[in-house]
Amino acid sequence: MKKYLFLAFLAFFVFISVAKAESYNFETNLTIGSSGADVVALQTFLETHSYLVMPEGVPKGYFGLLTQMAVAKYQTAKGITPAVGYVGPVTRAQITADSQVNQSSITVTSPNGGENWQIGINRAITWTTPTVTYVDIKLIPYQPPCTTEVCPMIVTAHSIRAPFVIANHVSLDTHSYTWRAGDYRDEAADIPNAGASAPIYPGQYQIQICESDTNNCDSSDAPFTLSSNDKSPVVNGIDAPTKLSINEKGVWTIRASDPSEGTLSYFAHWGDEPVYMTPAGEASSTTATQAIPQFVQSSSFPHSYDRAGTYTITFTIENSSGLMTQANTTVVVTDPSAPLITVTAPNGGENWKINATRAITWRDSNYNSSAKIDLYLGKQLPVVCIKAPCGPFFEQSTYVLDKNIPNTGVYNWIVGTDIVNNPIPPGSYGLRICVSGTDNCDLSDEPFTLVQ
Repeated sequence: MKKYLFLAFLAFFVFISVAKAESYNFETNLTIGSSGADVVALQTFLETHSYLVMPEGVPKGYFGLLTQMAVAKYQTAKGITPAVGYVGPVTRAQITADSQVNQSSITVTSPNGGENWQIGINRAITWTTPTVTYVDIKLIPYQPPCTTEVCPMIVTAHSIRAPFVIANHVSLDTHSYTWRAGDYRDEAADIPNAGASAPIYPGQYQIQICESDTNNCDSSDAPFTLSSNDKSPVVNGIDAPTKLSINEKGVWTIRASDPSEGTLSYFAHWGDEPVYMTPAGEASSTTATQAIPQFVQSSSFPHSYDRAGTYTITFTIENSSGLMTQANTTVVVTDPSAPLITVTAPNGGENWKINATRAITWRDSNYNSSAKIDLYLGKQLPVVCIKAPCGPFFEQSTYVLDKNIPNTGVYNWIVGTDIVNNPIPPGSYGLRICVSGTDNCDLSDEPFTLVQ
């Protein structure tokens, strides 16, 4: 059972990808909604030429609003009209030419993929180039390209600072730069940052080396790993309520320790925060709002819920080294005055033929014979699952099937018709059953399908 509940996101370590698009031959027109290898290559080209910055946690591979805006900027710079962000024959030819003409004369040789470098240890970043005089070096968090229509999106405090500038204007004569792994430069203050106040988190990264003040760049062929000897916090237990009534305050206390004996900070995600939906695979400031978790020193958290449902609470514990641990607990919130509805059919995976008669069924664990029931059908939405478990997503009431019907636990439905017998098209849907006049509802666990 998934009560009428959608989980918002919790920020954690998820990183962007860097790939190579040099000499890529763009033969397919691309626009909003396109996906696949061509989009990965396009986004890499735009990123390399400073027209696009992919948010951390958003894998490449989906053409969304940010990519459209980046293409429009590129078209404007190249005098291509109209500059609307559509990659047609003229734009494809220009990108293909630019990717071939500007083929990088820089080659990253180390780290070039597979290395494991410990944070705080001096390492040599190396490269080859026959003509470039000075280079700039950056560290880019890595995420494998998105290969599915629905792609994860996570925005973290880490992503605000990425990419990380390691060094600028390094002389060609060296072909090497000694880097204390994990260090980067605070560009705003123009001072080195050794990671004490804003640490580089362990994880997978790539090195990007560019000819200074140009877009002539090369990146590591594959990710390498930055590791730490530090250990993550340990959760020893959670003192938590398992049942609450609506508006009843509960207190959750996390018992955690840090093997490094550092200071711990805590963040609670309650499961009733607002849900922000975006097109799959790409974030947009115009369609979504991302919040950075605010960690606190207290390990006890009071909270109450204003709706009935089953909620999963996720606690994130962070130590002074930036390492995190998560722990989950579940609470069932009930409304003593209302029936508790559970959808039993269709509850996911069924194929119901349009115009057949099928039984919609539900269970009421707090039976009230005088209660009335409303039935709704919602389309499945292609949106991002940002922190599992949270899917699937449905529109709440695309179609009204019937209202104010008796609370008998069964309703014989002519499949594919709404309350006034208008046809409902084939597709994937979720059934929502509510007690009339209340927000006491339940939703199909998974989508079911209407077929001809």
